[in-house]
Amino acid sequence: MIRVGIVDDHPVVVSGLRADLDGRDGIVVAWVAASVAAARVHLATDVEPVDVVLVDVLLPDGRGFDLLPGSLDGRPRFIVMSGVDLPHYGATASRRGAAGFIDKATPTTQFVEAIRTVVGGGTVFDVKHAETIREGIGLTPREAEIVQLVGRSYTNHRVAGTLGISIKTVEAHLRNIFRRHRFASRTQLALWAERRLLLGGDGEGNGLPDEPPGG
Repeated sequence: MIRVGIVDDHPVVVSGLRADLDGRDGIVVAWVAASVAAARVHLATDVEPVDVVLVDVLLPDGRGFDLLPGSLDGRPRFIVMSGVDLPHYGATASRRGAAGFIDKATPTTQFVEAIRTVVGGGTVFDVKHAETIREGIGLTPREAEIVQLVGRSYTNHRVAGTLGISIKTVEAHLRNIFRRHRFASRTQLALWAERRLLLGGDGEGNGLPDEPPGG
Protein backbone atom coordinates (compact mmCIF):
# COMPACT_ATOMS: atom_id res chain seq x y z
CA MET A 1 0.00 0.00 0.00
CA ILE A 2 1.34 3.44 -0.99
CA ARG A 3 0.30 6.17 1.46
CA VAL A 4 -0.08 9.66 -0.02
CA GLY A 5 -0.49 13.11 1.53
CA ILE A 6 -1.97 16.03 -0.44
CA VAL A 7 -1.09 19.68 0.28
CA ASP A 8 -3.34 22.06 -1.67
CA ASP A 9 -5.80 24.80 -0.73
CA HIS A 10 -8.10 24.38 -3.75
CA PRO A 11 -11.11 22.25 -2.69
CA VAL A 12 -11.90 21.24 -6.29
CA VAL A 13 -8.33 20.05 -6.89
CA VAL A 14 -8.20 18.18 -3.58
CA SER A 15 -11.54 16.47 -4.04
CA GLY A 16 -10.61 15.48 -7.58
CA LEU A 17 -7.26 14.03 -6.60
CA ARG A 18 -8.73 12.21 -3.63
CA ALA A 19 -11.52 10.70 -5.71
CA ASP A 20 -9.14 9.66 -8.49
CA LEU A 21 -6.30 8.29 -6.35
CA ASP A 22 -7.76 6.91 -3.12
CA GLY A 23 -8.06 3.14 -3.38
CA ARG A 24 -6.63 3.00 -6.89
CA ASP A 25 -3.82 0.57 -7.70
CA GLY A 26 -2.73 0.18 -4.09
CA ILE A 27 -2.76 3.93 -3.30
CA VAL A 28 -4.46 5.41 -0.25
CA VAL A 29 -4.78 9.13 0.50
CA ALA A 30 -3.77 9.26 4.16
CA TRP A 31 -4.30 12.97 4.79
CA VAL A 32 -4.98 16.36 3.20
CA ALA A 33 -3.58 19.72 4.31
CA ALA A 34 -4.48 23.19 3.00
CA SER A 35 -1.39 25.04 4.23
CA VAL A 36 2.33 24.70 4.91
CA ALA A 37 1.70 24.75 8.67
CA ALA A 38 -0.95 22.01 8.54
CA ALA A 39 1.28 19.84 6.36
CA ARG A 40 4.16 20.21 8.81
CA VAL A 41 1.94 18.96 11.62
CA HIS A 42 1.08 15.83 9.64
CA LEU A 43 4.68 15.24 8.63
CA ALA A 44 5.92 15.62 12.20
CA THR A 45 3.24 13.68 14.06
CA ASP A 46 1.97 10.89 11.81
CA VAL A 47 2.40 7.52 13.49
CA GLU A 48 2.34 5.86 10.07
CA PRO A 49 4.25 8.17 7.69
CA VAL A 50 3.22 8.70 4.09
CA ASP A 51 5.38 7.53 1.19
CA VAL A 52 4.62 10.44 -1.15
CA VAL A 53 3.44 14.03 -0.66
CA LEU A 54 1.76 15.90 -3.54
CA VAL A 55 2.29 19.58 -2.79
CA ASP A 56 1.07 22.72 -4.55
CA VAL A 57 3.53 25.56 -5.13
CA LEU A 58 1.43 28.47 -3.83
CA LEU A 59 -0.29 28.04 -0.47
CA PRO A 60 -2.03 30.52 1.86
CA ASP A 61 0.89 30.73 4.31
CA GLY A 62 3.87 30.21 2.04
CA ARG A 63 5.14 28.07 -0.80
CA GLY A 64 5.15 24.32 -1.15
CA PHE A 65 8.89 24.52 -1.75
CA ASP A 66 9.23 25.29 1.98
CA LEU A 67 8.22 21.70 2.76
CA LEU A 68 10.85 20.08 0.57
CA PRO A 69 13.64 18.15 2.33
CA GLY A 70 16.66 19.49 0.47
CA SER A 71 17.69 16.09 -0.87
CA LEU A 72 16.19 12.90 -2.29
CA ASP A 73 17.31 10.84 0.70
CA GLY A 74 14.70 9.25 2.95
CA ARG A 75 10.92 9.39 3.01
CA PRO A 76 8.50 10.79 2.13
CA ARG A 77 9.22 11.62 -1.48
CA PHE A 78 7.72 14.90 -2.72
CA ILE A 79 6.04 15.67 -6.02
CA VAL A 80 5.43 19.38 -6.59
CA MET A 81 2.20 20.25 -8.44
CA SER A 82 1.26 23.44 -10.24
CA GLY A 83 -1.27 24.77 -12.72
CA VAL A 84 1.53 26.99 -14.05
CA ASP A 85 4.31 25.17 -15.93
CA LEU A 86 7.12 27.70 -15.41
CA PRO A 87 10.77 26.69 -15.92
CA HIS A 88 11.99 27.90 -12.54
CA TYR A 89 9.31 25.88 -10.70
CA GLY A 90 10.70 22.59 -11.94
CA ALA A 91 14.27 23.75 -11.37
CA THR A 92 13.52 24.92 -7.82
CA ALA A 93 11.66 21.71 -7.01
CA SER A 94 14.60 19.63 -8.18
CA ARG A 95 17.17 21.76 -6.35
CA ARG A 96 15.23 21.52 -3.08
CA GLY A 97 14.90 17.76 -3.13
CA ALA A 98 11.58 17.05 -4.82
CA ALA A 99 11.37 13.79 -6.74
CA GLY A 100 9.05 15.28 -9.33
CA PHE A 101 7.18 18.24 -10.77
CA ILE A 102 3.83 17.67 -12.45
CA ASP A 103 1.07 19.73 -14.04
CA LYS A 104 -2.23 19.64 -12.13
CA ALA A 105 -4.01 18.94 -15.42
CA THR A 106 -2.10 15.68 -15.83
CA PRO A 107 -4.43 12.67 -16.34
CA THR A 108 -5.00 10.40 -13.34
CA THR A 109 -3.12 7.51 -14.93
CA GLN A 110 0.01 9.67 -15.17
CA PHE A 111 -0.39 10.82 -11.55
CA VAL A 112 -0.51 7.16 -10.51
CA GLU A 113 2.52 6.39 -12.65
CA ALA A 114 4.41 9.36 -11.18
CA ILE A 115 3.64 8.25 -7.62
CA ARG A 116 4.81 4.73 -8.34
CA THR A 117 7.95 6.02 -10.05
CA VAL A 118 9.09 8.18 -7.15
CA VAL A 119 8.28 5.48 -4.57
CA GLY A 120 10.53 3.19 -6.59
CA GLY A 121 13.38 5.69 -6.38
CA GLY A 122 12.90 7.46 -9.71
CA THR A 123 12.14 11.09 -10.54
CA VAL A 124 9.41 12.73 -12.64
CA PHE A 125 9.80 16.21 -14.07
CA ASP A 126 7.32 17.32 -16.73
CA VAL A 127 8.16 20.90 -17.78
CA LYS A 128 8.14 20.48 -21.56
CA HIS A 129 5.85 23.44 -22.25
CA ALA A 130 7.21 25.79 -19.60
CA GLU A 131 9.35 28.12 -21.71
CA THR A 132 6.67 28.48 -24.39
CA ILE A 133 4.02 29.49 -21.84
CA ARG A 134 6.27 31.94 -20.00
CA GLU A 135 7.51 33.67 -23.16
CA GLY A 136 4.03 33.69 -24.71
CA ILE A 137 2.51 35.72 -21.88
CA GLY A 138 5.43 38.14 -21.66
CA LEU A 139 6.09 37.90 -17.92
CA THR A 140 9.19 37.19 -15.88
CA PRO A 141 8.98 34.19 -13.49
CA ARG A 142 8.46 36.54 -10.50
CA GLU A 143 5.78 38.53 -12.33
CA ALA A 144 4.01 35.29 -13.22
CA GLU A 145 3.91 34.29 -9.53
CA ILE A 146 2.49 37.68 -8.54
CA VAL A 147 -0.16 37.63 -11.28
CA GLN A 148 -1.21 34.10 -10.26
CA LEU A 149 -1.75 35.25 -6.67
CA VAL A 150 -3.61 38.40 -7.74
CA GLY A 151 -5.83 36.11 -9.79
CA ARG A 152 -6.61 34.20 -6.59
CA SER A 153 -7.82 37.45 -4.95
CA TYR A 154 -4.71 37.96 -2.80
CA THR A 155 -4.10 41.52 -1.61
CA ASN A 156 -0.67 43.01 -2.22
CA HIS A 157 0.22 42.46 1.44
CA ARG A 158 -0.69 38.78 1.21
CA VAL A 159 1.25 38.41 -2.05
CA ALA A 160 4.31 39.88 -0.36
CA GLY A 161 4.00 37.55 2.62
CA THR A 162 3.47 34.46 0.48
CA LEU A 163 6.47 35.14 -1.77
CA GLY A 164 8.73 36.48 0.98
CA ILE A 165 9.27 39.87 -0.67
CA SER A 166 8.45 43.43 0.37
CA ILE A 167 5.16 45.15 -0.32
CA LYS A 168 7.08 47.79 -2.29
CA THR A 169 8.53 45.10 -4.53
CA VAL A 170 5.05 43.71 -5.22
CA GLU A 171 3.75 47.19 -6.03
CA ALA A 172 6.69 47.88 -8.34
CA HIS A 173 6.14 44.63 -10.23
CA LEU A 174 2.42 45.34 -10.61
CA ARG A 175 3.06 48.88 -11.83
CA ASN A 176 5.41 47.50 -14.47
CA ILE A 177 2.89 44.85 -15.54
CA PHE A 178 0.02 47.35 -15.70
CA ARG A 179 2.10 49.84 -17.70
CA ARG A 180 3.56 47.28 -20.09
CA HIS A 181 0.25 45.55 -20.86
CA ARG A 182 -2.03 48.59 -20.37
CA PHE A 183 -4.38 47.03 -17.85
CA ALA A 184 -7.07 49.26 -16.36
CA SER A 185 -7.86 47.09 -13.30
CA ARG A 186 -6.90 43.97 -11.37
CA THR A 187 -9.99 42.26 -12.81
CA GLN A 188 -8.72 42.87 -16.33
CA LEU A 189 -5.29 41.53 -15.33
CA ALA A 190 -6.81 38.36 -13.84
CA LEU A 191 -9.00 37.67 -16.88
CA TRP A 192 -6.02 38.15 -19.20
CA ALA A 193 -3.97 35.71 -17.11
CA GLU A 194 -6.80 33.16 -17.05
CA ARG A 195 -7.12 33.24 -20.85
CA ARG A 196 -3.41 32.49 -21.13
CA LEU A 197 -3.54 29.52 -18.71
CA LEU A 198 -1.58 31.40 -16.03
CA LEU A 199 -4.23 30.59 -13.43
CA GLY A 200 -4.19 26.91 -14.30
CA GLY A 201 -7.84 26.80 -15.34
CA ASP A 202 -8.95 26.30 -11.71
CA GLY A 203 -11.93 28.65 -12.01
CA GLU A 204 -10.46 31.36 -9.79
CA GLY A 205 -9.70 34.92 -10.76
CA ASN A 206 -13.24 36.23 -11.27
CA GLY A 207 -14.97 38.97 -9.36
CA LEU A 208 -11.76 40.63 -8.14
CA PRO A 209 -11.82 44.12 -6.63
CA ASP A 210 -10.83 46.89 -9.02
CA GLU A 211 -8.09 48.26 -6.77
CA PRO A 212 -5.01 49.99 -8.23
CA PRO A 213 -1.62 48.22 -8.23
CA GLY A 214 -0.53 50.01 -5.09
CA GLY A 215 -3.62 48.85 -3.12
